[in-house]
Amino acid sequence: MTNPLDTLRDATEAADKAKAQVREAIVSARAAGESVPAIAEAAGLTRQRVYQIVAEAKPAPDAAKLRARLEELDAKWEALVDKLAPRQGDRRYRAGYPAVTRAQNTANGKSVKRGRGRIYTDVTVQIRNRAESELLAVLQNRGDEPVVQAIVRDLDEAAALRKQLATLDDSGVFRGI
Repeated sequence: MTNPLDTLRDATEAADKAKAQVREAIVSARAAGESVPAIAEAAGLTRQRVYQIVAEAKPAPDAAKLRARLEELDAKWEALVDKLAPRQGDRRYRAGYPAVTRAQNTANGKSVKRGRGRIYTDVTVQIRNRAESELLAVLQNRGDEPVVQAIVRDLDEAAALRKQLATLDDSGVFRGI
């Protein structure tokens, strides 16, 4: 006499193997170019479930590689802005930038304490911010030049990588529950 639990285990293993075969068949059919409605009809599943199975079969992108590429693109942008920033400053004050920042904040100190003014950032930061905004204006106004198009492609790629990394980081939020 066979044990019912052994029979149940054997049936579960057979069902799992059959499910794996169905998944493989769905993925291979989709890779061969079959339409999702046709696959769903043949498998007796909904289109949504077919899309889920195909999405699960795709390998997850390597987050470390994406982050490395994003750091590379960010470093390239920072280097470009840093190269342009020294040209933006006033030559008279370069040696005394800390003193200029102190003078700005001292002159504006009472207004800041009363909540009406703002504390100025370091002059070098102001110069770098101005260089970055002027570079963005150039990129916006001269979109037909090849160098500008290459920089814009890098910026677009960096934005896409940030979005993809945010999606990857958010995808594991509820897995620990």
